[in-house]
Amino acid sequence: MEPIYSGKIREIYDVSEDKLAIVTTDRISAFDNILPITIKDKGIVLNTLTGAGAK
Repeated sequence: MEPIYSGKIREIYDVSEDKLAIVTTDRISAFDNILPITIKDKGIVLNTLTGAGAK
């Protein structure tokens, strides 16, 4: 079964003509770890890196 969509936390599979399977995970990102410094505006940084913050 090949995914029809694959993202950071979600994959969608075409199971049959009228059914989809959606698999979600809790993947760890660099921001989930304890870092020695605080990252100011880390949400903005993440969105910019993923392209979601691009205009």
